[in-house]
Amino acid sequence: MSTTKHSVIVVRHAQASVHAADYDQLSELGVRQAEQLGRYFASHRMQFGAVVSGAMRRHAQSLEAIAIGMQAPEQCSMAEFSADLNEYDFRAVLGAFAVRFPEHLESVQIRPLSLLKQALSAWARGQIAAPGLESYADFQIRVARGFKRIASVAEQHVSSGSQLPTLVLTSGGVISALLQRALGLEDQALASINLAIKNCSISEFLLSQRAWHLQSFNTLPHLSAPEFREWHTRV
Repeated sequence: MSTTKHSVIVVRHAQASVHAADYDQLSELGVRQAEQLGRYFASHRMQFGAVVSGAMRRHAQSLEAIAIGMQAPEQCSMAEFSADLNEYDFRAVLGAFAVRFPEHLESVQIRPLSLLKQALSAWARGQIAAPGLESYADFQIRVARGFKRIASVAEQHVSSGSQLPTLVLTSGGVISALLQRALGLEDQALASINLAIKNCSISEFLLSQRAWHLQSFNTLPHLSAPEFREWHTRV
């Protein structure tokens, strides 16, 4: 990539079905959140020259709803899906944490987010493991491949002469890892960052020579009106 900085708009998926047996699908509110984001993009005449998405159902459904709001179905058809941009298995992390630190289970009903933060911190420190659980180190290696793929897609896009930004659809853990990379943060920052990222939030990065530069983080301009206040979620 040339020294020209290319804008990458990174969106966390809309609200998933946290209380359902299958978390990996949007809730009714999640669909509305994503469609509203699409309407915001359309009202600001935002178009994307390339789209890269995680391969989970909630990523694809979020992209579809955004495209509906934009009235731009081509945003879906141009998308490249990469499992490298998928989220870690937070339920597996919680399960392994419960086995390793059962004394913390009493807080699951009282402070569920605090419990998840503790579990993520233990995972990042390599304190928990279980059959089939992706290690934190392997997660970082995987998402690094995803970031390289985004950069490669952006390079191809820039070389074609287009100045339109690239849109990325993914999850909170992946965005947290990208923020770590851009700001040089320690691994222990992942838990706090991850739990702060809101559904359908926008973070903007500038990409130059495969280096990531943060421009904005976790914004909800499409849900800033008072009537959308209850649409602010983090699951």
